[in-house]
Amino acid sequence: MKTKIVLILSLTILLLASSCQNKEKREAKKIVTEWVGKKIQIPENIMFSVLGKDTTCPDLLKKPYKILLYVDSTGCLSCRLKLPDWKMLMKEVDTIALGKVGFIYIFQPKREKELQQLLRQNRISYPVIIDPTDYINRQNHFPNKLPYQCFLLDQSNKVLMIGNPVHNPQIWNLYKAQITGKPNKEKRLLTSMQTSSTDLNFGKIQVNKKSTIRIKLTNTGNNPLIIFFVKASCGCTNTDFKKEPIKSGKSTNITVSITPDSEGYFHKTIDIYSNTNNSPTQLSIKGIAE
Repeated sequence: MKTKIVLILSLTILLLASSCQNKEKREAKKIVTEWVGKKIQIPENIMFSVLGKDTTCPDLLKKPYKILLYVDSTGCLSCRLKLPDWKMLMKEVDTIALGKVGFIYIFQPKREKELQQLLRQNRISYPVIIDPTDYINRQNHFPNKLPYQCFLLDQSNKVLMIGNPVHNPQIWNLYKAQITGKPNKEKRLLTSMQTSSTDLNFGKIQVNKKSTIRIKLTNTGNNPLIIFFVKASCGCTNTDFKKEPIKSGKSTNITVSITPDSEGYFHKTIDIYSNTNNSPTQLSIKGIAE
């Protein structure tokens, strides 16, 4: 019981990231408490799809661990899927726990052609579940917010943890510790960081043309600042940064590039994961594509 309480508190903190809103804290704790230990219903005869062709995958459902991701049809499909990031995570899983983990991707698309195109473009030959009627969600009533629509399951489909490891590397560390049976004992020295701005305005830029802006990060603490990685909310946004530790009082730049694929106002976010108390630091990106 004590272990479960600690896990619930840890997941609640990580899912909230840097938010300090009491309402969001209560919501996160309620969702984690409700779902950890709950069994997810997955039909035994469910059909998977591999590049548009139906198949069955009974062995996948019998894996000791499963990572289940549910993606609904709202918003930018490419942004929600983050297929390149999932491919990288799957490769890492093969390295640390070959054969122990299955991935269950459940997509409920209104635009199935767009989904199939994205799967082909990213060369996803892994079996996925395309559920246009949203049957599995209706059976389980998944949380309706993106951070809570990914689960680590045991062999009997009971939820061990909740949270998207692609969106939050700290969640991934918890997943890995559970899967490998090796607790993450790494202790990092924390520092503080100041950004030149948290609101990046590209102004008016051209559609299908890359535009770039830089943001300055300064280490205002006593220990070296380490940027682990930077996550963009959309596939049309890319970042570049130096991975060397930044000494106290020194600065570095993150280059943010965006290539809008349609006209109109855009508003994206970027999360900077680092060894700071309030990691991740979120930046807002906006502008008008013409």
